[in-house]
Amino acid sequence: MLCGIGKLPSTIMDRAVVLELRRKLKNERVLRLRYSDPAHFRILARKLARLAEDRGDEIAHARPELPEALNDRAQDNWEPLLAIADLAGGTWPQTARSIAVFSAGEDEDIETSTLLLLDIQDAFNGMQTSETILGKDVKRMTTQILLGKLCADDTRPWATFDRSGGKMMYGVTGN
Repeated sequence: MLCGIGKLPSTIMDRAVVLELRRKLKNERVLRLRYSDPAHFRILARKLARLAEDRGDEIAHARPELPEALNDRAQDNWEPLLAIADLAGGTWPQTARSIAVFSAGEDEDIETSTLLLLDIQDAFNGMQTSETILGKDVKRMTTQILLGKLCADDTRPWATFDRSGGKMMYGVTGN
């Protein structure tokens, strides 16, 4: 497991299953992991050890169906996780494959600046009204409104992009 702020080198990112985290927003509440009962972790560790002992060979020799949408390296990265999902059964096999395909298709190395420009363009494209200035139709909005639109999408990093400990960007909450 590797962690970092920003993007790690592409040679590492391409050989990994990437979990992107974001700072929690002011209005979000989370349970503190450090206050968890240590017994939960001991029980989980025992269950994982038992799973490895009982089914480890089955998982090691499994050849799960790999989504064609994944490139070769992504298939290599996801194969053991898909084998475990298949073993778990139920909705896990389809859920795991959907997540694998979704994560592989996400902004294939789109630079942050390009992503921001695309989101700004979407904000303006979503406007219903425009003004006529010097004979031309022009869409415009205040910085505060634009920041509010950018921060409204919690799948994007803009709400906490200033790295201020989960606070909204300047202008959105009147900072």
